[in-house]
Formats: sequence, C-alpha cells, structure tokens
Amino acid sequence: MNDVAGATGGYVFFNEGQTPASAIVGKRSVPGPGTGSKLVIADKEGRTVWSRTAPAGQSMANFRVQTLHGKPVLTWWQGSLESGQSGVDYIANDHYQTIATIDAGQTPGANIHDFRLSDDGHAWITVYQPMKADLTSVGGAEEATMYDAVVKEVDVHTGNVLVEWHASQHIPISDSYITPSDTVDNSGGVYDPYHLNSISLASDGNMILSMRHTSTIYEVDPTTGAVVWQLGGKRSSFTLGAGVQFSFQHNAEMQDAQTLRLFNNNTDGETTNGASSIEWIHLDTATRTATSVRNQTHPGGVKSAAMGNAQLLPNGNVFGSWGTGAHIAEFTPSGQMVYDATLAPAGAYRAFYQQWSGTPLDSPDITISDDKKTLHAHWNGATRVAKWRVLHSTTATDLAPVTTADWRGANTAITLPESASGYYEIEALDASGAVIGRSVPVSA
Repeated sequence: MNDVAGATGGYVFFNEGQTPASAIVGKRSVPGPGTGSKLVIADKEGRTVWSRTAPAGQSMANFRVQTLHGKPVLTWWQGSLESGQSGVDYIANDHYQTIATIDAGQTPGANIHDFRLSDDGHAWITVYQPMKADLTSVGGAEEATMYDAVVKEVDVHTGNVLVEWHASQHIPISDSYITPSDTVDNSGGVYDPYHLNSISLASDGNMILSMRHTSTIYEVDPTTGAVVWQLGGKRSSFTLGAGVQFSFQHNAEMQDAQTLRLFNNNTDGETTNGASSIEWIHLDTATRTATSVRNQTHPGGVKSAAMGNAQLLPNGNVFGSWGTGAHIAEFTPSGQMVYDATLAPAGAYRAFYQQWSGTPLDSPDITISDDKKTLHAHWNGATRVAKWRVLHSTTATDLAPVTTADWRGANTAITLPESASGYYEIEALDASGAVIGRSVPVSA
C-alpha cells in the first residue's frame, strides 16, 4: 500500500475473497466456490482493525459506514452469489452487534448491488425479481423468464415497504445491450436486461439509478415512478458533449445538484469502449446538454470489467475500488494519485475511506507461538488501542509489566524478552496511556 499525502484519520472498508465477479469470462461473471469472503476494516498501511468471515456457502460485500437515526453504523450485504444474488442487508452498531436486517420481505431477498440508508431511517435496496416475459422483441422466446430490476424503500424499524419501483414498467427491454442469447452475469440462464447496480438519492429526493446492461443513468421520481431523465445508452435525454462517454458503469451519484459522478467501467470483459475511469459530468437540465467536467483514469492503466465505486471525501479527494482491476486508490481534485493499494486477486466490490470508532464487547485475547518467543495480542475491532502492555508472573496472580509494544493490527505480534514460561496477561492502552481492555491470564 502506498500513501503519499491522502486523507488521514480514517479506515478503509472493503470486502475481500469471494466477490460478485470473481472471474470474468466474456459477459459471464463466474462466482467462486463460496468460501473465503470477508469484510475488512483496515488502516491505510494495510493493518486489519476488524474482520468478519462469511458463513460457509455465503458471501459478503458492499461494506461501509452509514448513519441510522443520527448514529454511525456498519452496513453490508450477505447472501448467495448464485442466480439473482439473493440475501440479507445487515446493520451493526459500534459493538459489532447486528441491530437490524432487511431481506426485502420476499423471495428472492435483497440483491447484492446496493443498500442505502436515508436520514429518515429508511433503507433503499435492490431486488432482482424473476418474471415471465415475452422476449421475441429482443430475439428471445415468447415464453421466457427475465430479471426485473426492483427498487424498494423499506422502513428499517417496521420492515414496511414504502416504495416499490419496477424497471419493467418504465424501461423497455430493447434499451438493453444484452440479448437473451448472451450468457449474463450470475443469471443462471435468466435474461438480465437491466442489471441495476446502484441507487442514490438526489437533493430533491429523486432516485439516481445505474443500470449496467443499458449503460444508462436514470433519475426517477419515487412518488410517481416516472423516469425524469436518462443519461447515456440508446435513448439519452441529454446531448452528450465531447468527452462524455461511459458504459457498463457503477455507483452513480449526484455530487451536487448539477454534477453527476460515476465509476465508468467502460468494459464488460468482452467489449471494451475505452479506459476505466471515475467520471464527473455536468448536467444542464434546461438545455438538456451533458458536458465533461473531469475524467480520472488510473495511472497504471487499470481496467475494471465489473464492480467499482467512487467516494467523495470531505477534503475534496475521491476514493474507491477499481473492482476487478484489483486496486483501491485515492486522487486529489487535480488528479494526483495519493494512495494506491493492490487487492489481489479478485478486488473489492466497493471500497470506502471513513471515520469509525468501534468497541468490541469481548476482551483482548492472547496466543503464544510454538517456539515461545512471540506473544500475539488479539482484539478484533478495537479502534482506540495505541499500545499493548505485557504482564508476566510465575503464577496467575501478581503479574508485572515486562514489555510494551505499539498496536500493529487486530493481531499484534510482540517479541518476548525471553522464552515464554509461567503466565501472561495483556493490557490495551489508549493514546493517553489509560487501560481500556485487559485479557485473562494465560499459561505459556
């Protein structure tokens, strides 16, 4: 990991291992065996602060800090990467306890692609709903099955669905660049004409939706369901100015009332229309013209066939995952790359750089290496530890300090002054030297 002069004081949030696009073969995203998916909070040096591994057969992604009723919470998706990518959206508190789940209230459940909390305590989620359809207009069968792209607004407290929007009712499948004869991302053979992959809310409360398979961004009124405008694709509402070009994109958000920011994959693994980039586009809704503001490519020429995001940081920098390009990077407004991390082999669906303060409910723990020379201090998720103090005695009482070490991750290796014998205990110290956690004595 290389950090030149980027934003400081936060942590990197990402998923590793199993991803929604573990390998790309043409237009098919092939999931792996369903093992090794993990959520990670790390510092910019790559030291793990907290991690959680998915249960066997499940995957986890879309990991970040959001706010629920004014308090910071952790949110993520967990479920199956099989057809439809159906699962559950999770919300956890600063003790890493699950406090709410959203499952869409039906089968299939919540889809992996997005999960947004709004200030009113509501969740906006994606669902890929199988439906019967006549696909003859796009070269398919008269009686076939396709995925409808569904957006739901759900009250987190009650679970009530407040808004339910269906792409099939507003967007013709002929707008898709995918045909039924294509083998489509994680579809299990089901036609996927839309592939909705992000939801965000504009300042006026309208939804901003990104659909990969139409290469189009939509503004949608959630009250009426009407498409207010669409950008890109086959039927753009805007005239695209010089430099405005994107395809197979992810993570579209309005940076301000007239500026759209998105991650432009520009390739699906088979068709490549240019370099992957983070793109800013000015939208003049009066003249219906779109002009390029900035287009940030990775200096390493990284291409991302799937996944990816772009997060605006408080200092004006932009941070995010380059998806299957297996990089996490940060850029200044002038375009200088000030942070770059490699996350091989599969990359991360999204990556965020955010503030977080976590206090696990369990106590620190100790393990001692087989050669008795190294003690490992464990405390998964504790963000306030500055140093570890090691105490020792020949008995489990009257332990006295023998060494201290700086915190170097949730598993900090500490070299002992002499081969381990007797009993050991560790104390977690904060920046002021106060004890904030203590293990039970462990026999060497």
